[in-house]
Amino acid sequence: MNIQKKLLLQLLLAAIASLTALSVPFLYASSDQAIGVIKHWGFWLTLGTVLLFIFELRTPIKHLTAKEITSALRRHWPAVVITLFATSYLHLHIDRSFKILYDEYVLSSTAMNLYEDSRAFVQVSSHQMNGEVIAQAGFVDKRPLLFPFTVAMVHQLTGFRVENVFWLNSGLTLLLLLLIYGIVQKMCNRRYALCSVLLFVSLPLLAQNTTGGGYELLNLCLIASLIIAGIHYLESNETDGLNLLILTAVLAACTRYESLLYTLVPTSLWVIKSIQIRQFRLTWIASISPLLLITPLLTYAIFQSDERFIHTTADNFFRLKYLPSNFIEATHYLFNTTSAHSNSLLLSSVGCLAIICLYIACLKQAKRENSSVNPQFIATAAVFSIVGFNSVLALSSDWGAWTDPMTSRFSLPLQMFFAITPPLALFYCFNIRKLPRWPLALCIAFTVSMSSATSIRIHTETRMLIAKGNNWTINWLTENIPDKSNLIISDGTIGIQLYHYPAIPITVANSMPERVMNLKQIEFYDHIYVVESFVDFGSNYEIMPPPSANRLSERFALKHLAQKAFSKNSFYRISEITDLRNADSTNATLPQNLPPTASPQKDDPDAFIAYLKEALPLIPHR
Repeated sequence: MNIQKKLLLQLLLAAIASLTALSVPFLYASSDQAIGVIKHWGFWLTLGTVLLFIFELRTPIKHLTAKEITSALRRHWPAVVITLFATSYLHLHIDRSFKILYDEYVLSSTAMNLYEDSRAFVQVSSHQMNGEVIAQAGFVDKRPLLFPFTVAMVHQLTGFRVENVFWLNSGLTLLLLLLIYGIVQKMCNRRYALCSVLLFVSLPLLAQNTTGGGYELLNLCLIASLIIAGIHYLESNETDGLNLLILTAVLAACTRYESLLYTLVPTSLWVIKSIQIRQFRLTWIASISPLLLITPLLTYAIFQSDERFIHTTADNFFRLKYLPSNFIEATHYLFNTTSAHSNSLLLSSVGCLAIICLYIACLKQAKRENSSVNPQFIATAAVFSIVGFNSVLALSSDWGAWTDPMTSRFSLPLQMFFAITPPLALFYCFNIRKLPRWPLALCIAFTVSMSSATSIRIHTETRMLIAKGNNWTINWLTENIPDKSNLIISDGTIGIQLYHYPAIPITVANSMPERVMNLKQIEFYDHIYVVESFVDFGSNYEIMPPPSANRLSERFALKHLAQKAFSKNSFYRISEITDLRNADSTNATLPQNLPPTASPQKDDPDAFIAYLKEALPLIPHR
């Protein structure tokens, strides 16, 4: 087969694969089918993509000899030591815990079920018998599966431990700092690379995610890897590195939903390189690679199909009308000088100045005739363009104010570029080839004096009240209720079930109070506990924000066991249910939510299980 026929066949295959990848999730697959595929096959589809990526990763490293690796370690050992020290430093001021609720609980719950039975499933309600889950209810999450899959792989290596997600993010932090070092070292030199690492470490938001359970660090690692893969592809011969570049972008698309746009990077770089070498070359893997996007696109179809995943309405979720106010909030966040937010003023200031300088330099170079652009800049600019667009996209949503501690994490990709661009501006725009030592000392001094204080202050204040309350709840439960034959009722059931407690939401208990008490009467559970959150709006304690928090029905008689205040007007309380008061006309239970009238036959296991299937409170019947 000659080259032209081969290329035409590859292009035709790529077109068919692209059409299939778009049409299957959005035209042919119903929401129920999308949920079924992700739930039962998402693990295996993600595994296939990861294995293909690992297979292609061998290409740039297979020619390395032991002597070359040893030599590289000798040259860059200060970077290894500094990144290890920096990763340890980021753990000094903030405890390892779930920070962004309930997003991080959902990711870990999905990982738990991927580990236990290879299903992508979030457990909301569950009941246990003899330590085994016998009934559960939940949903398939809207988020792509790569991060839960990675956590599940860690569980496979060590056994299931909730803390594995925190150790994973610690490792990803180290990897991220090494990747940033590698990018800047290749484009400038080692001292500039260390400066970028130290700049990024000055960001308190990075410490928050390093010790949290979210997927932001994996997303950043893949963005940084995409830059390196893009540089490798542009500097290689013909199609060398194209497969790795594409698969890196696919993995990014499998991490966050907006990261799907990073798949435009391989396409743009392929076009640019083809124009430069004046010939078009593809690989067979590149031709079929759009099929790998079916999994994240099906997940996006799930996101669109369920109103619970959208804060406002599908038509009002993203609007340019949100952009001006959110842009102002983003400016307040990035350039805050009062330590009120998790920003780094040093990082934001030098990063913005560097981007402006590089933009002006690129415009000047574009006006010159016969000027060639450094391929390293081309790859970096291609990735940065998607980072910029995604930042605008985030600011165009109803939840896009970065001053909100829950949404400030959306600024992380942009802030990573704030760390990468100052060395590039100094090296290429101002021709400073050797960086003095004082900028490194300035970064360290700023981090120790300013960033550390900000991290401590944010951690001790009540900016993430729900996270602090839930962490206290879980610590109390694990220390005081070791026996899992006790039911927990809470709004935070997803997180509680990570510790293998049977749990149901407060809304379920309120709808089925007789079923709840029946579990104690038939001695299925020894005790039933409830976790409530309160906030004082004036003279009375009411439901704690967010609006999804609920109060337990007054029909339940409670014995208070513990409570803890997290601010002057808010506290969490843990109680034990002792009795059930009689219903009146305003709070009577619907007949279909009452327990079955037949008595349980404990001496007949099959009959007892059949009875429990009717009696267990999981989801209220309307």
